[in-house]
This record gives sequence, structure tokens and C-alpha cells, in this order.
Amino acid sequence: MISPVGAINNGLELLDLAHSAQGAEFTLIRDSAAQATSRIRFFRLAFGAAHKDQAVSAPEMASLLRHCFPGPLRVTWEVEETLIRPRAKAACLAILCLDRCLPYGGEIRVAPHGAALAITTQSEGLRAHDPYWSLLDGRPIPEDLPPAEVQFALLPHTAQRNDLNLSAQHTDDHAQISI
Repeated sequence: MISPVGAINNGLELLDLAHSAQGAEFTLIRDSAAQATSRIRFFRLAFGAAHKDQAVSAPEMASLLRHCFPGPLRVTWEVEETLIRPRAKAACLAILCLDRCLPYGGEIRVAPHGAALAITTQSEGLRAHDPYWSLLDGRPIPEDLPPAEVQFALLPHTAQRNDLNLSAQHTDDHAQISI
């Protein structure tokens, strides 16, 4: 994925230099390539290696999420501190868990809550009652866990491995994961 998206971005830069990149078609391609690049960066953070000696700045996270989730799902990053990479990884996995609870889109908010990060959403169509939500409480991982739900298994594993406290709760219209 990285090479083809990078090639598209490089091709667009060459067209810009030749003053050939004009019109709605090129704008669509440019915006799509930028979103794909942001998604790749987000998935690298969520699913890649996370060492405690690496950090992710607040402006970097806010920019990444703004470009990665332009709508109908929006993610608002309200954390001003730099995070160690394992904590940023856990936040990304929590965002993906809440994303699965919002089939029609909505807003996910990441904000400081004391010493923790609170990743929250509120929606009338919230679907946090599926069997995968219970994995966040440490339930055993089912053998038939679908790939689209792997974040529910990875988040508790990441939290435990990095000594992060994890809690999750939900009601019919509100869900919160705290890290």
C-alpha cells in the first residue's frame, strides 16, 4: 500500500511542477491520496511496534486524525501533551473500537480525564452491545474473531503489555474507553 500511494503522490507533484494538475479530477485524486496516506500512518501507529522511548506529539495526532477521519466519522483530539507511542497506539485502537460501534458515523472525542485519556462517543444508534466489547474487560478471545474486530483483542493486550490501565463502559447511547 505504501509504495502505490507514494507513487500517486509523487506523480501528482510532477504534474504540479508541469502545471498540468488542474481541475476537479486532480483535486479528487490529490485528496484521496492524502487520505490514504493518513490512513496508512494511522494503521502503522495502531498496529505497528510501539516502543516506550518513542513519542507522538499532540499536533501530529490531531493532524493525523483530522485527515484520516474527514467524515462521516470525525475524531476530535483534545489532548495537548506528547504521548509515549504505546499510549498513542492504545488510543488509536480505542478509536477503532468505538468506530465499530458507530455504523452511521458520528464523533469520537479523545480528551484528558485526570491522568487518563477518555475516548468517548455518544449516538442514538450506538452498537456497543456486541460480543467483542466484552473483550475489553479481559474476556477470552474467541477462536473465530473476525479480522474487522481484531482491535478489541489488541487493545487489552497492548494496555497490559505496557502497564496502562484500561476500562470500558457503555450505555444505550454513550460509550467510553479510558486508558
